[in-house]
Amino acid sequence: MMKSKIPILEHVPVFLNYCKSKGLSEKTYIAYKSFLRRFIEWLKKENKNILLPHELTVADIHSYKSYLSSLPGKNGQTLKTITQNYYLIALRALLGYFAAKDIESLPANKIYLFSCTSKRNSLIK
Repeated sequence: MMKSKIPILEHVPVFLNYCKSKGLSEKTYIAYKSFLRRFIEWLKKENKNILLPHELTVADIHSYKSYLSSLPGKNGQTLKTITQNYYLIALRALLGYFAAKDIESLPANKIYLFSCTSKRNSLIK
């Protein structure tokens, strides 16, 4: 594994191009682009514009999850848990890309999704 000298912000467009080259559906590509745009906003808000992949920590992920929890959704209320998870799944995909490219970073499995409870989910358990 190598330590990239390129900030995470600059890796995102390369990751999205990689997704296209690997045959990711256009719908998923657009979703990843949108969800990762929010992660970039958070990086900028936290003055982490130059954060390198190997510098991303579990504490950063917790802070990002708190940020997502406070964001307003389309209806003016906070984002639903399932929507927050979509943002985290896109981030996991980016971290998976780093692993595939032998770029040292936080392992994708360190990002835990929010627990989604509903009647349907409780029937499945």
